[in-house]
Amino acid sequence: MTNSFPWAKVINDPIHGHIKVDPVAMDFIDTPEFQRLRDLKQLGAVYYVFPGASHNRFEHSVGVYHLASQLVNRFRAEQPELDIDESDVKCVGLAGLCHDLGHGPFSHTFDHVFIKKVRPDIQWTHEVASEMMLEQIVSGDNGIDHVDTSEMKFIKSLIQGESKPGETHRRREKQFLFDIVANKRNSIDVDKFDYIKRDSFNIGTSSSFALDRLMNLSRVVENQICYSFKDTFNIYELFHTRYSLFKRVYTHKVVKAVELMIVDALVAADPHLNISSMIDDPERYVTLNDTIIGEIERSKLPELAESRSVIQRIRRRQLYRCVDEVIEPPGFRAALRDEVNIQNILAHQPAGAGLRESDIYLDMGSLNFSMKDRNPVDNVKFYGKYKPDEPFHIRKDNVSLLIPDNYEENVLRIFARDENKMKSIQTAFRKWVDQINVELRGRSVIEDDSDRLSLGYERGDSQRDRSWSPQRNSGRFSYGYGYGSGPGYGSASTSTTPSPSKSATSIYAAIQSRSPSLPPLPDCGRIAAEPSGSQTPVRGLTPSQGKTLPQNFAPSPKKRKHSEFM
Repeated sequence: MTNSFPWAKVINDPIHGHIKVDPVAMDFIDTPEFQRLRDLKQLGAVYYVFPGASHNRFEHSVGVYHLASQLVNRFRAEQPELDIDESDVKCVGLAGLCHDLGHGPFSHTFDHVFIKKVRPDIQWTHEVASEMMLEQIVSGDNGIDHVDTSEMKFIKSLIQGESKPGETHRRREKQFLFDIVANKRNSIDVDKFDYIKRDSFNIGTSSSFALDRLMNLSRVVENQICYSFKDTFNIYELFHTRYSLFKRVYTHKVVKAVELMIVDALVAADPHLNISSMIDDPERYVTLNDTIIGEIERSKLPELAESRSVIQRIRRRQLYRCVDEVIEPPGFRAALRDEVNIQNILAHQPAGAGLRESDIYLDMGSLNFSMKDRNPVDNVKFYGKYKPDEPFHIRKDNVSLLIPDNYEENVLRIFARDENKMKSIQTAFRKWVDQINVELRGRSVIEDDSDRLSLGYERGDSQRDRSWSPQRNSGRFSYGYGYGSGPGYGSASTSTTPSPSKSATSIYAAIQSRSPSLPPLPDCGRIAAEPSGSQTPVRGLTPSQGKTLPQNFAPSPKKRKHSEFM
């Protein structure tokens, strides 16, 4: 009896409910290349800290397929002028299904850290591997003949998020299709929709952005996916939720410690198991997944003893320890990137400490709203209720005055491989921090408490938490939140020399007249503005007070409670 339904299977998903999978997609799912995703944890080492994070790349990929198909089918039904055909629908769905085929063991740790460490001469990403595995599915022994050469090129381009040379002119014209799975324009795509919802659900945290509104109220205008003007704050919530997951979960200090140990174990095993060379051979790569750790553990080869010992430390929860961390002020990394290295820190170790490079791991992390230091919403277009075919940008100060000015946060962490050396490493690190701050002052690029001209409350110590302090900014006085730099944006700053009667003073006087309870503005006329184009001040580094080790610090006994690492 033939199946009269347009779908082959129905998958019950905890996030999206019943997902209908069409026969073509089902043929791709029922292959060794795709089934491999069942053995790849979606969040890698996060599972060692958050036990709920046990979901895999398999269900995420099915979820992205569902959202991609749902979105392109709605555009096709509601906007027939877009000329979306059956092939477009098929290719967009398969791109969503196959976008993560190339992930290695333990999520992004494999391509971002391990491969870069053992094969620094190549530029390799999991997207490149996804294309390789996609080719393997179609050209292998799976009997798939539903996709022609033109469609294969199109699917690969959709996974990358941009059209490639050789793409047919007709498909290049449909640029909005490239925004569905991997949006390079503003980073709003169904991949992000699914992993934020799925990760939040499994970890046990809440997700406040409304997925259904973005899926159901978006429309294509001027070849770009646009959103209702009512969803502006909802989109900011999307990016803030993503940042929050990175801050609290993906880059948790213990998660990072486990990741570093996994990398050390794989690096030690690579010369004997040739793990890194598997990325060049799809027939070998299809067998590479998270079970590589178990394979190393089961081996009795003496060459793998070092790798096994690191894995045993993970099993016994004898993890690397995060000794200290600092949030880098804006401009710090650009100004002193060459100074941030283990050798400079070791130069400040206490006498007789005997620290070596192998004792320390320096992690330079970066968190953002998905477009580095830029506001992704500046690249989003919205439509109104009465003129839905006239897209426009929305300034962030028309959304909320509590939206941040900075969209990237660089975090510097230092880990100890041996907890017996934690105190010596922290002492060396903090002495290095002190030297860096002195050097910044010597270059006249450091900004201290008397060197600020900012109309807003600054976070300070307990005695200064609600004091007003001025901030100098290249001859410009900024008030409130600026208008951004996207198309159609103006400037909220004046490039004039400040004086008590103009600029900051007059602006604040107007604000104070409406809110008499605000404190008076300090006399800032005595501070001369720097000429336009001068070097922007950089604040110094401040180590975490919560991580200061006591003078009589001694490591805990070997058998410790897990809560000490959480």
